[in-house]
Amino acid sequence: MNAQAAIGHTASSPTRAARQRHQGHRPPAKTFPRLSVLVACLLPVFAQAEEADQTLEAVTVRAEALQERSSVGSREVVTREKIQTFNNFGMTNAYQAISLEPGVDVRHNDPTGTTANYKIRGRSSRGHALILEGLPFKGIGIGQPIQDLVDMENIETITVEKGAVPANGSFGFGNLIDMKFMRPTEKSSATAKQVVGSHDFSKTFVRLDTGALGGGIRAFFSASLADTDKFKGFGKGLDRENFSFGITGGSPQGVEWEIFGVYNDEERDAYKGLSYAQSTHLGSNWKQDFNRSRTGVAAQDINYYAYNREDYRTTTILGKLKIPFGQDATLTFRPYFTNDKGNAWAGSSQTLVDLVPRQNVIVESLLDRDTFGAVLEYEKKWQDARLNVGYWHGEHEPPGPPTARKARDTNLNFVGWANLYGVGKRYNYRAPYVAFSKTLDRTVIDTGLKHMSIASAKFVSYDTMGISDVSYEQARKQASGVLFTLPSNTHEIWLPSIGATHHVNETSSIKASYGRNFDWPEFGWASSAMNYFRTFTVASGLAPAVAEQRLQNLWAKRIRPMESDDFDLDYHYSSDRLALTSSLYYKRLKYVGTSIYDPTVQLSYTQNSGEARSYGLEFGSSYQASNKLNLNLALSYSDTSFTSDVQTGVNTVVAAKGKQLPDRPKFYGSVSAVYDLNGYRIAPVVRYLGKRYADVLNQYSVDATWLADLSVTKGVVMGPHKLQFSLSAMNLFDKKYISTISTSDVNTNQGAPTYLVGATRSVFASAQYQY
Repeated sequence: MNAQAAIGHTASSPTRAARQRHQGHRPPAKTFPRLSVLVACLLPVFAQAEEADQTLEAVTVRAEALQERSSVGSREVVTREKIQTFNNFGMTNAYQAISLEPGVDVRHNDPTGTTANYKIRGRSSRGHALILEGLPFKGIGIGQPIQDLVDMENIETITVEKGAVPANGSFGFGNLIDMKFMRPTEKSSATAKQVVGSHDFSKTFVRLDTGALGGGIRAFFSASLADTDKFKGFGKGLDRENFSFGITGGSPQGVEWEIFGVYNDEERDAYKGLSYAQSTHLGSNWKQDFNRSRTGVAAQDINYYAYNREDYRTTTILGKLKIPFGQDATLTFRPYFTNDKGNAWAGSSQTLVDLVPRQNVIVESLLDRDTFGAVLEYEKKWQDARLNVGYWHGEHEPPGPPTARKARDTNLNFVGWANLYGVGKRYNYRAPYVAFSKTLDRTVIDTGLKHMSIASAKFVSYDTMGISDVSYEQARKQASGVLFTLPSNTHEIWLPSIGATHHVNETSSIKASYGRNFDWPEFGWASSAMNYFRTFTVASGLAPAVAEQRLQNLWAKRIRPMESDDFDLDYHYSSDRLALTSSLYYKRLKYVGTSIYDPTVQLSYTQNSGEARSYGLEFGSSYQASNKLNLNLALSYSDTSFTSDVQTGVNTVVAAKGKQLPDRPKFYGSVSAVYDLNGYRIAPVVRYLGKRYADVLNQYSVDATWLADLSVTKGVVMGPHKLQFSLSAMNLFDKKYISTISTSDVNTNQGAPTYLVGATRSVFASAQYQY
């Protein structure tokens, strides 16, 4: 399927929704008869309820138990129990679920986490970082927020890869966050859950497990509806429908197979950040957001809330077939496919339209994209060794960058096309790999090698003059010609890894590893190619053919995958009452994406030319103080900076070397506890977010912040019936603070960033019934 295929202007325009909202009406909510159905299920059970003596087992976060066995890299595994205890604010978001892990810095920009962002050891990935069942199921760029795609009620574990990734590990780009489905249960069961909360939050979740159906087959089906207002401003923070299924099976001969699927339909209105001046007076500017109504003044109406929104639909299916060869060898095939469809609207003070600058327009981005691929792996095991040989192939269509964008005035009249790209070739990536593990007495050695080949998409930029308000396919037919072409370029990287774990005794071990990692190139550069083409042809007076050659040269030489060399030294200890892990790491990065001046074309643009390094120390522990009290600690120190000064203009060199990059705290962490009080599980969390800078020269800063969350859970068991009630509060003391500083890594001006406020105090209550 071609990108944006069959998307027409009638389906994609926000006109009707915008006018309804402008008149004070809201689109009909997508709801079940939620509470009534749930209460009807619960009342008969309450009538015969007898509280069980033991309601919930104690939560113990044991460092050793949560560390997977590979000696390469450093990772944390977040269990289902921990997710439900500490991060049950709505259970729609994966980033919230990993926010208590050492080395993981998650910012809660809204209560549901839909706009949350994260950094792992000072870096955030540009590409397929959040993956499902070890597979990169979704393309980059605009589209459904990937962290909202799966209900956390359906997740068994989330693994966070902080350092190097084993050659036969999960597949994706950068520091991976891998979600694993909770498999269908052996016995049939039904779960119904209702959550209500602040800002009119409501989520209804239902899951049915069939149990064994014969022939080794089991299945689950789930559905959820979530809806909430924004916590500030006007509009919807989330309006979401989700359906999931999983089917597993096997044979007496040892064949195993699995199929999982997800459909997610989500709409949301955007949040507007603050300026620097507004951020210095949070008390009076805390709720500043997009405008609630139109004024008739175009410069103000681009900030109308209904003109800054997203609407996406995502369908994902993935599977696994595992075939044994004797008792010690297997062949595994894991395919995946995802389709993204939808639209995004954003007000812009100035945008190129038909290659001419236009002020105060609404830019509509169109999306229809397929992502697909597969991993094939052969594994051979011996008593003290293991060999894995495999191949990963994947493809996905643009966007990103956006390939079809229309411009409308603030009355939603069509103005023209901001850009129209044909896709001559999809992004594709290929990676043969080999991994070997050997146990020598108390020492386990893991080594591997992966050859990564990444090919960029081929873009054809059409002349949009005279094209009307039609679908993407019709627009390509109406185009009078081609402005320029960006060809497909292939980048190849060797990714070696080696690590060793030595078990000092039954309670402690030491692990050391090295591995090379990579991240997605700055392919978003292509979205600015129209601006550069105009600069070359209009401002510099170059012939179109010469301008095209310059663009192609920059595309080939300045855009490439970021690479990192990751070194880790870990110590783990685990006993009956105490578990701890500490990690010392060093990361050397090259081809970092940042805005750098290029004297060959006399332009500053984002390119993969920077060099940086990151090092730090992480500590995590869990202590069982008594049978009723468990204490957890996660502390992180991270120093991330460029290793040289950066030229950002013809006569401007930024003295960035050795200075902490913007919006990266050097210190952050959390303290949490679980206390059982007569069957009530009380789980307080205190988070610390250290001082951050708004500029790379470290002249303008945002103060450190302390935050508190609290959850109380009560479980009741009556034979086969289980009830669980929960009350949770995020930002318990309603702290007003800046959550995220959105800016360039080479910013030197306090006024340039956008300052996003953190989520206000939000309270959630839930009731769950399981049979």
